[in-house]
Amino acid sequence: MNIEEQLWGASLLPCDEAGRAAYRTYLKPYVAKLLTAIGLDVTYHRGAGDWLYYLDDAGCERRVLDMIGGFGASLFGHNHPELVARAQAVLTHQRPMLVQASARSYAGLLAQRLAEMVAASTGHLYIVTLTNSGAETVEAALKHAELTRQERIQSFIDGQQRMLRKIRLGISTGAVTLPDKLFDQAAALLDVADIPDLDVLHFCLTEHNLEQLQEDTSYLAIVGSFHGKSSGAVKLTHSPDFRKPWHHLGIQVNFLPRNQVDAVWSAVTAATVICYELAIGDDGVVQINPTTWSRIVGCFAEPIQGEGGIHELTSAFLGALRTAADQAHFPLILDEIQSGMGRSGTLLAAEASGVAGDYILLGKALGGGLAKQGALLVRADQYIEEFGYLHTSTFAEDDFSAAIGLAALDLVTRDQGALLQGCREKGDYLLQRLRALQACYPQVIREVRGRGLMIGVELIPQHDSASNLLRVVSEQNLLGFLTCGYLLHEEGIRIAPTLAANSTIRLVPSAFIQERELAHFCAAFERAVAAIARANAHTLTRHIAGWQAGDEAVPQQFDFCEKPNFSPSPRKPTTRRVACIAHFIEPADLLHWDPMLAPLSSAACSQLLDKTHVVLDPFLADQARIDGPWGEQVEVGVVGLPFTAAQIMAHIRRGDGATVREQIEAAVDLAKGWGATLIGFAGYTSIVTNNCQLLVEDSVGLTSGNSLTAAAALAALRRSACAASIDLATARLGIVGGAGNIGRVLAECMVNEVPQLTLIGRPGAERRLQRLADELKRQGATVMPQVSTDLADLQSCNLIISATNAPEPILCADHLGAHPTVLCDVAVPGDATPDLATCRPHVQVIKGGIMHLPHQQELTIRGMALAQGEAYACLAEVILLGLAGIREHFSYGPLRAERVQQIGALAEQYGFGVKVRTL
Repeated sequence: MNIEEQLWGASLLPCDEAGRAAYRTYLKPYVAKLLTAIGLDVTYHRGAGDWLYYLDDAGCERRVLDMIGGFGASLFGHNHPELVARAQAVLTHQRPMLVQASARSYAGLLAQRLAEMVAASTGHLYIVTLTNSGAETVEAALKHAELTRQERIQSFIDGQQRMLRKIRLGISTGAVTLPDKLFDQAAALLDVADIPDLDVLHFCLTEHNLEQLQEDTSYLAIVGSFHGKSSGAVKLTHSPDFRKPWHHLGIQVNFLPRNQVDAVWSAVTAATVICYELAIGDDGVVQINPTTWSRIVGCFAEPIQGEGGIHELTSAFLGALRTAADQAHFPLILDEIQSGMGRSGTLLAAEASGVAGDYILLGKALGGGLAKQGALLVRADQYIEEFGYLHTSTFAEDDFSAAIGLAALDLVTRDQGALLQGCREKGDYLLQRLRALQACYPQVIREVRGRGLMIGVELIPQHDSASNLLRVVSEQNLLGFLTCGYLLHEEGIRIAPTLAANSTIRLVPSAFIQERELAHFCAAFERAVAAIARANAHTLTRHIAGWQAGDEAVPQQFDFCEKPNFSPSPRKPTTRRVACIAHFIEPADLLHWDPMLAPLSSAACSQLLDKTHVVLDPFLADQARIDGPWGEQVEVGVVGLPFTAAQIMAHIRRGDGATVREQIEAAVDLAKGWGATLIGFAGYTSIVTNNCQLLVEDSVGLTSGNSLTAAAALAALRRSACAASIDLATARLGIVGGAGNIGRVLAECMVNEVPQLTLIGRPGAERRLQRLADELKRQGATVMPQVSTDLADLQSCNLIISATNAPEPILCADHLGAHPTVLCDVAVPGDATPDLATCRPHVQVIKGGIMHLPHQQELTIRGMALAQGEAYACLAEVILLGLAGIREHFSYGPLRAERVQQIGALAEQYGFGVKVRTL
């Protein structure tokens, strides 16, 4: 019997594996992919105190130290016994949950307790509104602030209406007089044509005042703030990632730079407007007096910012906000949803500054880790009683949540605030250990921040890491996530980055965590930091790759460069930039790109890419400078895609080529942003884009690179045939992949050089092959080319070019004849099995489509497993076109024989040579 059956019974809950699969499909597909990519897709089935438990693939229970603490909600740990007992008691006694429109005793007691505790902290009495969540608490605060402003405006308007009646009455009795030029002065002041009488004057003043007070109102929030993701709260959240999709919704917000006092006053000044009011002077003469109002509705601030990266607001800054709110008559709203309830070492984090909010927002820990609950506290002298009727909720104030909240407050206040003291002491210990670690690894840890048990460790992006993977992960803001995955699987510790600052690791454990557990975390975190410092990508990623101790590394065969490989010549002002979009050919190429991943096996490399390509964006893999023979120079950048050839084909075969195309389109944008004027497409990128034709692009030139690939293959074939004493005039040439773009143009180029052609394609390609054969016959083929889908028909060929897009080898020894044969394998990855030449010694297998650069310049592109100075022809074509100053589309759509001849001649002119490599 498994653990679920032991605890709940077989029929009550579905198994975790089925639930996890449903989560991926029906609940949060993108989030599930992200969790899978970084190794956090774990289903916990049990939690107790500071520990969580899950079953590994072998069915063994694993224990994990939880340092996330429910993003601050698990202040008391998981399933605290007293809170569980309170929950059980409420259910056992059958307390009704949904009895709205009644006097709900537990809710009343919770509100009283909160008001008393906050009054002791701030010196002010508050009225409480209970909510279901932190985000709803923020929404309630927005609504109360707006209601307050509207009531204040209405009071001002009503006061002016009363003043108008008073003036009329005074005029009728002779106690009040109107100055002679009052109406003329008012017309000039309000910029209206004419004001004939007192009623029109009052009307114009009211219109002006309402326009000033109602238009362009806004809230203030702080850079780095996070107040939730509901429609109002998300507008107060600073991160553009969360705000931008909803920028048309709701309120306007101005974000103040964190801890910059001058910015507070600048914002208040900018939001100040002038209104005018009628008044009666001491002499009985009617006056128009100016009065200042603020368009600020309210100011939201977290005393310690949580999701923004654990930043504490200074006392001076909070004090300035308090003074500004008092002077400009808007509420200061302190969001203590994550920092309150004692986590910072005091009941409210703002206590350290001596600043009290007009509104105080609580949540997360108020639910004790069992209930979903929040609370808005509004100062009693500012509370609008009507709000309790206008803002209601079906589920807020239920007895279950309120009872849990009361028990949670008992834990906070017990033993003269021992919990608060514990948060302070444990936080001080953790800060001391982490800051000592920062001193040891200043190249990895930028800063350790926070107070109490609300701490953030900001990691430094490893842009200069010896590990290319860590460099790319850092560039894409994923280093924090990678660190979290390592700690979970290698150290049994659960942490997470903050949502809006992913380079900051958030530490918010329970208040009951023991010092030995904090020491355990610190030791484990030091190992993670040391791995980052040593660029030990293998240690940090092997849990994603499924690596097991004893897995063998792929043999290393290449010299590796830790930095971008520039030619010795300096960059010239006239240097042109070109780019090539490429992917890994074989999984083991990942080790060529980043040798710090060794000793991952080829299978492990494949799994690593398979899991991470859903979250990794295209990246600049390498760059180099190449000089032409007449002083030209190009700088070529290789933009990498996190796929292998087999993985791209797997996407295509399951009808998901759009995923790869989206990555390619992003790679094009990256290349253009880098400054490329011409972009090439290597490997399967040309296949996915239908030879560039699926890309709508007119600002840069596009080329598949296949024209030079074909030209280089033909040159290598001719040279090898001559060396093998095979006369083209009597040869039979077999073209594997004859229906493809490269195969077709190769046949067109060779139709007049060899008397016999065999065109071979996969089953289903017969009609396309026959159309090509007919066309070749019209072009002058001596004999009608043979059409076949059987590789065994190659046995009669003594010259073979293979150019398929098969992700695995398809040509073996049985497919070739017993006579001397030259096989030019153009496919990447190769079509020939590795042992073909060994099994058929009379067959010379050469790698087609490889070139060397002018003047034997060195070129080593990390991730392309070629010898130094070699380049795939598709890359060489981009470089060549850049040197020649050609910026329009070149190898675009169907290849043409004249283009193949043109690029071949151009390559010879610029000193590019064909490399014949025997496999």
